[in-house]
Amino acid sequence: MTPALNIRFSGAEDTADKPVLHEIAVAAWTPIMERYRMIVGDDLWGAVWEGWQDNWLRNVNGYVTEMDGDIVGFATYAESREGVAEIGANAVHPEHQGFGIGTAQMRHLVGVFRRRGYRCAWVHTGADPAHGPARAEYRRIGLKKSIRSAGYYCRLREVPSLPPPAGVTHRWATPGDSARVREIAYGAWEPLYQAVEGALGDELYGLTHPGATDRRADEFAGATENGDPVLLAETAGRPVAFACLDGDETRKLGKLRTVAVLPEFQGEGIGSTLCMEVFRLFRERGLEYAVLWVKQAEVTPESRGMCWKVGMYHEVLSTNYYMML
Repeated sequence: MTPALNIRFSGAEDTADKPVLHEIAVAAWTPIMERYRMIVGDDLWGAVWEGWQDNWLRNVNGYVTEMDGDIVGFATYAESREGVAEIGANAVHPEHQGFGIGTAQMRHLVGVFRRRGYRCAWVHTGADPAHGPARAEYRRIGLKKSIRSAGYYCRLREVPSLPPPAGVTHRWATPGDSARVREIAYGAWEPLYQAVEGALGDELYGLTHPGATDRRADEFAGATENGDPVLLAETAGRPVAFACLDGDETRKLGKLRTVAVLPEFQGEGIGSTLCMEVFRLFRERGLEYAVLWVKQAEVTPESRGMCWKVGMYHEVLSTNYYMML
């Protein structure tokens, strides 16, 4: 039975709430972070998440839940685009979990969304066992349609050595390559977002993913124009794939923003050997670890297989849930 609760808004001016909310957030997320540690190992976990709790949700603005005058949980949201509400960080202190408080918070938010005229809502959450109660909570209030994403991690000293397919070469993209990068990105993501549209339905997809393929293609064409590190794979002098990369020398962590291959060249090992070249570049920079964030729509048997093939077998899955209001 859900205890008597008071749910109220807590804004930027409610500074007395902030330390309590930070304490609740750290207590609630510690089991999640420990699960990640189990998945990737101590050293890789340190490169990615060490110190996460220091500034974790220190300035929460949203709804807080009180029981007997004490704050026991909170829930936040934002407008991700017109008509679309995004449920943000939310938690219940572990000492008060299992009493329906999280569900009460979510139902309160849904009521707020409807009163404010939002047409649909979504939330991003982990797909690991530690997030199991949260996922059940979201499904209980109607957030049932889901699309997965993932992070794939590796130690660079452990990755295999894969030779490139015959005739494949690599070079850095220049701003003049932006149109070609856009073409590759569009070709790679169009079928993926078509699958997302099929999973969500036309109305929900139209609200949450308007122009998704164009936006993804524009993102990396723009990165190329801005001189961001974009590595091309070419065959017979034609760019057919690219990887966009970054790095954090302090944490010795190389970051792959994406790997994209034209559909007609997929399955030939081009994406895998792009990763091999990226890993070599990371090692030259003194980096020890790498992560590839496979975003929504991109978790497929093919992308997962590529990650495992190149040694990125530490997998942290997440999911987005959606609902019409």
